[in-house]
Amino acid sequence: MHYFISNNSTTIYAQIDNGVVINGVTWATCNVGANTPESNGTLLTWLEAKNACESSGWRLPTRAELESLKNAGGAWTIQNGKTGYKFGDADNNIFLPAAGSRYSDGNLNCVGGSGNYWSGTPEPNKPANYDTDSGDAHYLFFAVGKIGLHVFEKIYGRSARCVR
Repeated sequence: MHYFISNNSTTIYAQIDNGVVINGVTWATCNVGANTPESNGTLLTWLEAKNACESSGWRLPTRAELESLKNAGGAWTIQNGKTGYKFGDADNNIFLPAAGSRYSDGNLNCVGGSGNYWSGTPEPNKPANYDTDSGDAHYLFFAVGKIGLHVFEKIYGRSARCVR
C-alpha cells in the first residue's frame, strides 16, 4: 500500500506492506518515506515519525521492541550498494539503512555511516507533553562495530520504521 501523509507543508511518502515478523513483532520492510528497503526515507522529528506510522494503522516500536530487534542478531552490511544493518535470521530479516540523522538546524550528519531509529517511548526522566516534540525519546543507534539504545531530543530528525 502506498500513501501520502501531509504534515503542515511537508509531504511524507511511505510504503507499508505486510512486513516481516521478528520476535513476535511485525516490522515494515521500508522506512517511512522510502519505497525500497535500501532507501533512506525521510528523517523525521519524533512527532512526525509517530504521526506517520499511526496514520497508516502502524506505530513506532517501543524501546523494548527495539531492544528485542537488537538482540535478534544481525550485522553491519552492504545491501544493493547501501550501508546499514541487517537484523534477524536467514528466514526473517529486515535491512535498516544507515540514513544518518538531521540536526534541528536542518544539517545532515553521518549519512551512510550510522543509523538512528526512533522508538515510540519518551524518556520518563525528562517529562514533556507526549504529543509534542519537546523532551527526549529513546532511539536505536548503529554504526560499524557499534549498536545500542540511546536517548536524545525529539526535535532532531531520525529514521522511522513502523511496526504492528
